[in-house]
Amino acid sequence: MVALPITATAAEHGPLANKRDRHRAGAHAVARDAAGGGGDVEELRSQEETTVMTPARFITMAAFTDEIKDLVQHGFDRRDVHRFLAETRIEHASLAQHVSFEDGRYTRHLVYKSSDVELLVLCWPRGSRAPVHGHEGELCWARVERGRLRFTNYRETSRVPLHVLPVGGALEGGPGYLDGPADLHAVENPKEFDADAVSLHIYSRPYDECDIYDLAAGLVRRVRLRYDSVPQGWTPT
Repeated sequence: MVALPITATAAEHGPLANKRDRHRAGAHAVARDAAGGGGDVEELRSQEETTVMTPARFITMAAFTDEIKDLVQHGFDRRDVHRFLAETRIEHASLAQHVSFEDGRYTRHLVYKSSDVELLVLCWPRGSRAPVHGHEGELCWARVERGRLRFTNYRETSRVPLHVLPVGGALEGGPGYLDGPADLHAVENPKEFDADAVSLHIYSRPYDECDIYDLAAGLVRRVRLRYDSVPQGWTPT
């Protein structure tokens, strides 16, 4: 099993957990605003959890990033973002510069980041997986660009003892398959798929830490995320 790339872990209970709960409540409010305001964020997500492959227009990563920036300028409406992601794909040559694999784990490659949105390319060698993890109440989409991936969404029903329930069954998709906005899920590239995979991820708003659900140990661990590559000249803000 391969965990999310991290630089630190922290305990899950006590004052830190209470602080994260307050942060998560604020993050859910941000997600509601990004989704057009009003209503529960889970209701918003349930309306468009997944989109299967559709005919797409291929654009460069630079053009894709510019359109994401434009969506941010116009309020980053969840429905507009979902529609845009369902209708586009990244040109193969443009995607290639962000693709790099490592044996035994998936890698995270930053394409663009602002205070409002983050764009990443994730590379999944055969047999790699991201365990059940949360997205801080933010909006998150994942689109398959190459190969196939399996997505399983979950709902937390109890923290102590830890218990989560699958929301529907596991869903698999190839190039163009769109998952999200997702809150709590696991992603994997099973060995039986017999090919490496690449996915494109959009987060609004960005976050540097998330919760990893260790179901075997019955624990939720706080981890700090890291990048395997960043754009030339980029510095953290």
